[in-house]
Amino acid sequence: MADIVINGIVFHWNDHNRNHIKANLYDGTQYMILQEELAQYASQTKSIPYVAEKLFVCIGATDTHYVTPKVIAALQMMNETKTIRINQGPGSAWERALDSSGNRSTHNMELLQSPEDLFEHMFWADLAICGGGNMLYECAALGLPSVSIATEPHEIHNIKYWTMAGTTRGVGWEREISATDIQRSVTRLAGDYNLRLDMVEKGRSAVDTSGLQRVVSIILEAIR
Repeated sequence: MADIVINGIVFHWNDHNRNHIKANLYDGTQYMILQEELAQYASQTKSIPYVAEKLFVCIGATDTHYVTPKVIAALQMMNETKTIRINQGPGSAWERALDSSGNRSTHNMELLQSPEDLFEHMFWADLAICGGGNMLYECAALGLPSVSIATEPHEIHNIKYWTMAGTTRGVGWEREISATDIQRSVTRLAGDYNLRLDMVEKGRSAVDTSGLQRVVSIILEAIR
């Protein structure tokens, strides 16, 4: 019954039967509404290191399926020492597991507890290991290469899109992958300068921070 449908969620594109609705459809990543705080970082440029040394881990706000400990186990398998920041969202409850693994790690690990400015840590990083939700849009806008893991069925489709777009490397669904699978993907991407450089450029081209303005303009035009 709508006059307008605006949709930035990639796995819902083309779900509408155009023969049976009168709505004007606006599908595309350019309509994704991102937090305003992201813009100040997305507008900056930073150097891309030959080898990714700074890793950022964030598997959603709650990490319902406890994927982060598996990611940590994967990173422990890497030979090269990395500086790693691990974001624990407000709904997570596995501090002890991470603390104990961090104590045994050869990496420099820092556990973040719902930081005030998440984008500051994302901008700091050379590479992200993340879930398959909205963070893929944020990583793209920031020009942050990522290794992504689907934690819910719909994220499989989201990761497939962004892998084809060239901004992430999907490992698979968390139920079907091992720590070794994650370790291999992270190691390959961390050591591939040209691929990460390409991902930076493609991400910034695919997503900007003007989605809110576009959506507002469409709505205002429609109600005049």
